[in-house]
Amino acid sequence: MGGLIQPSATTEGRDSSRRTIAIAVAIVSDFAARKAPIPGLGHPVHKPIDPRTPVLFAIAERNGFRGRYVALFEAIQVEAARKLNRSLPINATGAIGAVLCELGFPWQICRGIAVISRAVGLVGHIAEEMRNPIAREIYERAEIEVFENKE
Repeated sequence: MGGLIQPSATTEGRDSSRRTIAIAVAIVSDFAARKAPIPGLGHPVHKPIDPRTPVLFAIAERNGFRGRYVALFEAIQVEAARKLNRSLPINATGAIGAVLCELGFPWQICRGIAVISRAVGLVGHIAEEMRNPIAREIYERAEIEVFENKE
């Protein structure tokens, strides 16, 4: 190759990482400017991390599907937390979306597939309630706490 310096895998990796970070910064800046939430980030309970996300990403990695989309979403999460100065974990829906993109699904349908998985979970909750009904007990306890224990 007559005097040309060939980029090493490390150099190519750094360039790819820089591009990923630049894309993440642009995405977060766009959403922040519009004061819009970033889909797939944040959770009302799971902070600073949604425990489902590392499990999903580990399964993807074990099967050879942890790549640029997961890396991009992780970079978006880091940039969003930095720019907005608050904890915004990648939630399960966001992780599923990133992994689905790794699998070659068009990003436009990832949310729909994530909704399907939520529906399966809902059916599981219904089956559990049928086997071991607790909804009435929860309602009655909440009613007592709210209305009868006022001081």
